[in-house]
Amino acid sequence: ALVLTGLTALLVLLASGAVRSRLQRFLSENFFTHRYDYRKQWLKSIEILSANRNKAAVQTRVITAIADVADSPGGTLWVRDIDGAAFCWAGSWNCPAFAASEAIESRFISLFQGGEWVIELASSPVKPEWMGEIRNAWLAVPLPHQDQLIGFVVLVRPRAPFDLDRETFDLLRIVGRQAAAHVAEQQFAQALAEGRQLYDYGKRFAFLVHDLKNIAGQLSMIVQNSRYNEGNFEFYQDVLQTVHAAHDRMSNLLQKLRLRTGEAIGA
Repeated sequence: ALVLTGLTALLVLLASGAVRSRLQRFLSENFFTHRYDYRKQWLKSIEILSANRNKAAVQTRVITAIADVADSPGGTLWVRDIDGAAFCWAGSWNCPAFAASEAIESRFISLFQGGEWVIELASSPVKPEWMGEIRNAWLAVPLPHQDQLIGFVVLVRPRAPFDLDRETFDLLRIVGRQAAAHVAEQQFAQALAEGRQLYDYGKRFAFLVHDLKNIAGQLSMIVQNSRYNEGNFEFYQDVLQTVHAAHDRMSNLLQKLRLRTGEAIGA
C-alpha cells in the first residue's frame, strides 16, 4: 500500500508542468557542470525550427524553439514590416492575438543594442504599451540576421522560478540567430510569391491592353470617317456592324478577366 501510494503521488507530481520544471532545474543545478547540454539543445532547436510546415506555422516554430531554452510556456513574435519603419505583431503561441506595433527608432528597440542583448522586461526602463496585452511578459529575445534586427520574441514567465544566468542568455542569443534565418527565409519566400503573382497579372493585362487598343483604334477610325460620310446609309450599316463586333469583343474580354481574377483569388 505504501509503495502504491508513493507511485501514485509520483505520477501525479510528474504530470504537473511546474513540478517537472522544478525537478529539471534541481538536477541541472546540482548534478551537472553545465546547465545545458549544448549538443542536445542545438539539435532540438533545429528539429523544432525545421518541423513539417503543415503541422505548425513558421511563427509558432520560432517562438517554440526560443521558449524551450527558458522553459517558457508561451510567447509572441514581432517582425519588421515591409517599409522597415516598425516591428509588428506577427504571431502568438499560447498567448492571445492582438494588433500592435513598435517603432524601429523607439527607446525600447534601442535596448536590444542591435541584437546583442536580451531584455528583462520586469527591470526594463522602458515599458511599451503593448506589454499590457501580454500577461506575465518576461523576456524579449532579439532576432538578428545579417547585422540587422528583423524581429524579436517576447516570452512569458515560466511555471517554476527560473534563474537567469550568463549561460542562458548566450543560448537564447544563439537560438535567436538561428530562428532569425527561418523568419528571413519565410519573408523572402512571401516576397517571391507576391512577385510571381504580379508578373502573372502583368502578362494577363498585357493581352487585355492589346485587345483594348485594337478596339479603340476601330472606334477612332469610325469617328474620323463619319465626318466625310454624312448621309451614307452603307457607311452607317458598316458602323453598326463594327460597333456590335467591338461590343462582343469587350464582353468576351470582361468575361475572361472575371474568370482569371476568380482563379487568382481562389489560388
